[in-house]
Amino acid sequence: MPKPNPKTDLSGLLGAATRAKDIERPRIEDETPVPQNTATPEFQERRVNVAVRESVHKPLRLYSVKSGRQVRDLVEEAVERYLKDVGEL
Repeated sequence: MPKPNPKTDLSGLLGAATRAKDIERPRIEDETPVPQNTATPEFQERRVNVAVRESVHKPLRLYSVKSGRQVRDLVEEAVERYLKDVGEL
């Protein structure tokens, strides 16, 4: 009978899996649970994909970095401001 190859022998892999389950690991469920779907309709998000000219995109990205704010927040603020100006919000 040939000698078992530890690289291909499943019993070796199963043994390693059995030993691994005995190692103490932090459990995710031990952490504070993240509330699911608690957003009110006013704060629920909808994804909008838009294309902008490079001449707008580059300064927007640069300002985002300088101000430490995400592009999505800057765009949302600009759209809200525009909708208020035209009386739609």
